[in-house]
Amino acid sequence: MSSQGKSGDGVNPRAAKYANLSSRAGLLFPVYRFARFLVAGNYSKKTTATATIHISAVLQYVAAEVLELAGKAAKEDGKASILPCHIRSAIKNDEELNKLLGEAFEVADREYDDDYLSKLLGAASLDNHADDMSIN
Repeated sequence: MSSQGKSGDGVNPRAAKYANLSSRAGLLFPVYRFARFLVAGNYSKKTTATATIHISAVLQYVAAEVLELAGKAAKEDGKASILPCHIRSAIKNDEELNKLLGEAFEVADREYDDDYLSKLLGAASLDNHADDMSIN
């Protein structure tokens, strides 16, 4: 019974409070979901409404910026829809987004050669698993 609202409609009053915050702040991203993730991820035991609104607003802004630039890249490419390569080029061509998210794509672009694997796994580990990595 404690999770039901005053009207007994089964709505958690705390969730309703944060849902109202989302709409009152003019955000499309869910404020209450970020509050739950902050608590569930052991980032903090308590969160304020303004902190979760701020996180929602920042993530919504970054997503809108990436999608705007990716849409322009898709339009220049003559495509009607945004493809992953358009998102990648949008992030790479924007100085601030590249500083923020560039390393995520560097890992994906990296060629996995023996030198990289030996650094990642350690030389002894690579020698022990040489039979597993050989192609027959």
